[in-house]
Amino acid sequence: MTIVLIRALAVAAFVLGLTDSAQAQEQLRLELEEVVVIPEGGAPGVVQAQSGTIIVRDSDVSIDYQFTPPPQVIGPEGASMTLTAAATRLNGEYFVGIGVMAPGFILDPPNPGVNFWAEWSGSSQTAYLHVRPDPNLQPGDTATISVGVIPETNIVYRYRVAGGAPPPRAFTVTHDCPTDLEISAGRPTLCNLSISGFSRDTAAPVTVTLPDMLDTFGNHANGIQVLGQGQGDTFEWDDPRAWGLTLYACPSPANVAMNCYDNVTTPGPQLVRVIVEQAGVGRVELTLAFNAIARNSGGGGASTVSIGNRWKVGEFIHIERGAPESSTILWQWMSARWNLEPVEGTGFVRIGSAWQPGIYLHIQNGSLEAGGVDWAWESAQWAITPSEVAGAYRICNRWQGEMCLHIENGRLEAGLIQPQWWSAMWWLQP
Repeated sequence: MTIVLIRALAVAAFVLGLTDSAQAQEQLRLELEEVVVIPEGGAPGVVQAQSGTIIVRDSDVSIDYQFTPPPQVIGPEGASMTLTAAATRLNGEYFVGIGVMAPGFILDPPNPGVNFWAEWSGSSQTAYLHVRPDPNLQPGDTATISVGVIPETNIVYRYRVAGGAPPPRAFTVTHDCPTDLEISAGRPTLCNLSISGFSRDTAAPVTVTLPDMLDTFGNHANGIQVLGQGQGDTFEWDDPRAWGLTLYACPSPANVAMNCYDNVTTPGPQLVRVIVEQAGVGRVELTLAFNAIARNSGGGGASTVSIGNRWKVGEFIHIERGAPESSTILWQWMSARWNLEPVEGTGFVRIGSAWQPGIYLHIQNGSLEAGGVDWAWESAQWAITPSEVAGAYRICNRWQGEMCLHIENGRLEAGLIQPQWWSAMWWLQP
């Protein structure tokens, strides 16, 4: 009798659990809270969120997007939508697309949308989908249906589950910034902070602060440049919110305008502090940790050498005091180590400092200098050719081929040479 009673109670509890779950699902009701067009104003044409119309008109294409606007209230059964894109190509090539993302909903099919290349004669495609609330939603939760088109326009329909206040959320910040940063790279690196748990019901903005930056360009004492300090009103933000950062390891070549000034990054670990806060909500301080890597070090066909003179044995080219010179050195001087970086598709190399990445030998202004260069400068490219003496080389400029490195007059310079000059011959020591 006892065993039968226990089993009966267990079955009753299981059935009661199913009943409660089913009732909760039947009572699930999502109410439309707001509609946001991103970016404000939308595509270059007409954006009508209420009718589900987006019209794009420009010199390249004519597009008419039409979709079924989500209803004011969505129950557990969900809602069906139709997406249509009709386009005519007017000039050049143009890619057309419309799709839906819906966090908090279950999509059928999972990735609905259409995309195609616009044709001169015109073309159109239609997709059908069904959105159903996630059964795990709780009263006060939010869910969104975002309709996105090309060019970059999104209409976001934000719903809240009826029956309760929004659950409290912790103010958190994460990031997707890379670990490695190449010093003097050809372009900056972009990454994002992901900010979550902020409040929309306040006039207090979210602020992002770089407490250790030296100037408005985001330069830091360690040579790392980070752009992205600022603040933003949260009224129309989605949670989480992406906040963009621009990263660069100085110095920058002349063709990469990053306003590094005299800042130089030393290869190795580097840290940058970032503070994100919203008054009355929360404050997060995080540290971005980078590994600064010398450009072309250990790869790309580059080799690192010391460049010693044949005439004055023991003298090497270095920049220990800033300007390029040839003199005796201490063997630990990295200022006398040079990366020979092949110029792709040619027989020339750039001679870059292994001590200060981004600093190269050049004659752009007439005389020999060491500094940042434009990647297109032939004045920063050199031919290293064997001399008549085994193991010794001449180093002559690509831009002005008669200009070769020598110390005939007691100092390092680029100029005309005589074939017999030992002062214009150099040893390359790994």
